[in-house]
Amino acid sequence: MDELAHGSVAPPRWPGTASVATAVPTARGQSAPEAAIRARFAAAVIDGVIVWIAYLALCLVFGWRVFMLAHLLAAIVIDVLYHTALESRSGQSIGKRQYDIHVVALDGSRAGVEAIALRSVLRIVDAVPAYWLSGLISMLRTGPERRQRIGDVAGGTIVVDRSGLPARLRTPGWMLPAATILATAASAVSLWTVLHDANTPLTPAQRQAVLSSCETSPDARFVSCSCILTAYEAAGYSTPAELNQLDGELLAGRAPRWIVLSLQSCRR
Repeated sequence: MDELAHGSVAPPRWPGTASVATAVPTARGQSAPEAAIRARFAAAVIDGVIVWIAYLALCLVFGWRVFMLAHLLAAIVIDVLYHTALESRSGQSIGKRQYDIHVVALDGSRAGVEAIALRSVLRIVDAVPAYWLSGLISMLRTGPERRQRIGDVAGGTIVVDRSGLPARLRTPGWMLPAATILATAASAVSLWTVLHDANTPLTPAQRQAVLSSCETSPDARFVSCSCILTAYEAAGYSTPAELNQLDGELLAGRAPRWIVLSLQSCRR
């Protein structure tokens, strides 16, 4: 009571209370979240490899094609469960443990399961449109004292470095801006490629991929996939965008009747 009366102790989270960003020792002026950036990138590589191996094992067990969109959703689920399960226990995934970085609440306390789960689910948002661009932009926007990706902002978490590495091994100031610029450029190239390919006639490899996808579907027992694709192309639907449009029209019952009749001739 005497200490409170003399104002020497501030209650937790009151204005003026030191945050984790200022309470943790710094290296050459870097706060703990700033110093953790380099380790976060390296840890993400390790964790990505682990998740990818788990996904490949799942594909092997169930006989899935590795790069089919529906199956890639399983990789996202594995990624979310992996990070939620490990980081809700200790604040560390396997990759983070390797570099001694931790996910904590903003006040430096242990992050709750709900916060970790939300942070993990929003990894999907941070990764769009490609190469983790949204997450990198968010880390730039939130500044050196927090360096939060979108999942961190929503979950009220930060990632701190407790490794005690010397300053020369910590994050150089140019790393995050450079990574963001590279991700922006790579995302732009990827988007242009997708849009260009969507409006270009199928290549032999793409045609084979379409046939393989069709032949692994349940309907392949009743129809000839090569006959269907030939009918599509004869009707003038020769690009990925046109084929997707036609599939949507067929599902909605809005496809031209003559196309429907030609597809009926492809039944086995």
